Amino acid sequence: MFVIQKANSIISQLLAGITRKNVGSILGRYCLCEKVPDGVLLYHQVTGELCLVAYDFMESNDMRQHLQKHLFLVPKEFDEKKLVDELRTLLRMLSKKQSQQRTYTILPTLACNARCFYCFEAGSPPIYMSTTTAIDVARYILDTSHGVEAKLRWFGGEPMLGADRIELICQTISDKLPYQSEMISNGLLFNEHWIERALNSWHLKTIQITLDGTEDVYNRVKNYRDYEGNAFRRVIDNIHALLNVGIKVIVPLNLGEHNKDDLVLLGSYLKDEFSNNDLLDIAINPLFNTTYYKEHGNEYRSRERAYQLRKEFSNYSEYSILPNHLKINSCFADQDLACVINPLGDLCICGTHYIGDVVYGSIYSTKIDEAKLAGMRKRRTGDCDNCKIYPQCYRLQQCKQDKGITCSTMATEMEQNLRLAMLMKYRQYLSKPYKN
Repeated sequence: MFVIQKANSIISQLLAGITRKNVGSILGRYCLCEKVPDGVLLYHQVTGELCLVAYDFMESNDMRQHLQKHLFLVPKEFDEKKLVDELRTLLRMLSKKQSQQRTYTILPTLACNARCFYCFEAGSPPIYMSTTTAIDVARYILDTSHGVEAKLRWFGGEPMLGADRIELICQTISDKLPYQSEMISNGLLFNEHWIERALNSWHLKTIQITLDGTEDVYNRVKNYRDYEGNAFRRVIDNIHALLNVGIKVIVPLNLGEHNKDDLVLLGSYLKDEFSNNDLLDIAINPLFNTTYYKEHGNEYRSRERAYQLRKEFSNYSEYSILPNHLKINSCFADQDLACVINPLGDLCICGTHYIGDVVYGSIYSTKIDEAKLAGMRKRRTGDCDNCKIYPQCYRLQQCKQDKGITCSTMATEMEQNLRLAMLMKYRQYLSKPYKN
């Protein structure tokens, strides 16, 4: 037996008394099993522990004792869902006490230089943040962060169209507050100057740069305004430059019926082009939840294709990260220490999609619409009692991003991703001397 990924230390402490009292003989419903050539992988979604055990682990006293102590084996009458709910409540309380870092998603502009046909912000007015508002945003960050290191997320529109506003905000807070940042961008507008500022002034650690296909497909889908060069090649060069200075790059591949075959070629190209760079990750983003694909796409085929691509690129994929914690919230929308600031200084709910749909306050006022916040943060429930991925699922009722996706579909997709991550951890364990 070998523990490939240790259990979360905080959850283990919370469970210490429970595991001593509940010696069981059946595998818990939240334990995923995956056969591999030299045994069986067991992953516990509540604790995050991943074990490699022998095929006959149920007949080994030593292994059974470990699995009972670590909640893989539970009594038949044990209420695992109730345990998850209790743990979530405790972990939220601990999180509020221990973590004071605030996350600010800042939109320097809603304008974009690309014209992607599937964009959820299509038709939004191209609003730019003024210099006055940028300074006010910086002051708001200083006033609300209480001197604790802040996380800044730059989004848009295309945030690089407002790069001067990003620079102004960072210059205003740079000698008064520690911070680091990340960005979601199409990557076209970077150059040597802005990469230097991103590294040294913005403290940029991670950037997401979407690719829609190989050169011809990408250039056609992005359809950039006022750019006559080879946009694909420019973006690839910029990814190289960002990686070279130590900035992590996540490359979401937007999957639809228009590029489902081309993305296989793109993935192979990226493997060759970036030669297993540890700072590069690939993510697969099916487009079926956009207005366009609800009208013109095929959700089932998109999901199946997404799964196959995730398997194909699992060595690079963000889905190779196996969670070692219980999921206690959905996203930035239901985090007390996170907010979204649009170009006008409004405080909004969503930090990734449908910007501006729900405005609950302003950087210019201490008044907050608590009813809007509470409504947006209300959890969506379904067949939770019988769901075997319940510890890793947390959905919001008003989230438009996954509206219409059934619980069974979500459960299947999440389980597939967890199993891929289990196998990736196992391959890492086989490939090198493993340190837990």
